[in-house]
Amino acid sequence: MAPPFKKIQDLWLPDGLIIIRAGDQICRVPRGSLASNSSVLSESMPQPSVAEKVDGLPVVTFPDPPEEVLHWLKAMLVPGYFEVFPSKITSVKLLAVLRLSHKYDVKHLRQRALHHLSTALPTDLASELALLHGIAKSSVTGPCHIDFYCSVNALAQEVGALWLLPSVLYGLHTMTWPDKEKLDNLVSSQLLTATDVLRLWAVARAVIAEFSISKINPHHSDGCPTNGCEDGPTWVLHNIYSTLLAKPLGLLNPPHSDGLVNVAHYVQDMMDGDTCIACREAVLQNHSKADQDFWDALPGSNVLGIPDWTELLAAKERDIGLLSDDNV
Repeated sequence: MAPPFKKIQDLWLPDGLIIIRAGDQICRVPRGSLASNSSVLSESMPQPSVAEKVDGLPVVTFPDPPEEVLHWLKAMLVPGYFEVFPSKITSVKLLAVLRLSHKYDVKHLRQRALHHLSTALPTDLASELALLHGIAKSSVTGPCHIDFYCSVNALAQEVGALWLLPSVLYGLHTMTWPDKEKLDNLVSSQLLTATDVLRLWAVARAVIAEFSISKINPHHSDGCPTNGCEDGPTWVLHNIYSTLLAKPLGLLNPPHSDGLVNVAHYVQDMMDGDTCIACREAVLQNHSKADQDFWDALPGSNVLGIPDWTELLAAKERDIGLLSDDNV
């Protein structure tokens, strides 16, 4: 082997009878360990290069990105490298292990990876709001910016975990609305497909429909001493409307009073001045109802066009199941 290739020390196992090459790095691993973890590799291992050998052992190259292969091999063979939730996992490692564990049918690692992702991308509104407003924390660490969401969007479809898409696409909406140029750049860089963009536009339409000022402002509420504080809430909602359309969930009524974001403070302070208690509470209740109605409808045919929540939650249960020390 030429000098530029370096050994990965924690993947250089003395009982290994096969060399795996990942870019300019090489590993020595037991063929049986790979086969026992992966039903795909137990039946069909990539064929070694006839001309290439190290220490008399055949060299195999997987047709996958080298860094992904290394993360995946370490997850299988290095104790403590890819622990179960609530251990923290970097986003890069997580996505690599999920993709290759799905591709090569390493069931326990696929399950473990999806469980970690589920802590960052919930399927219920309460958990989504808790994450958005800093009350709950995910086990996924590292940059979770727009590239991460685009990668998860593609990978969720690749591995059939469609239950991740509602949270993913809502997150992408909050990062891109109303910047059409940003969406165009994501398409041109192949981070999103045309279908993904159509789904994002559908999310935006659903937000506009569900969080309209006319829906959130009740115009009149029972118990209002002035027979309706219409002007006050309408003026306040107009002032924050662009933010409301970009990041609507929990914006006016975060899930915990100590977690009030600046916009919620502003809205409640402004309404305190010229809106009665009954009308203010009605605005907040209407916003909370809009949150739930939007979330309930998000997967449906009028928005994302994927299976409804009942099917998605059943699929999530099949993917993750009841995790325990015995089955992870």
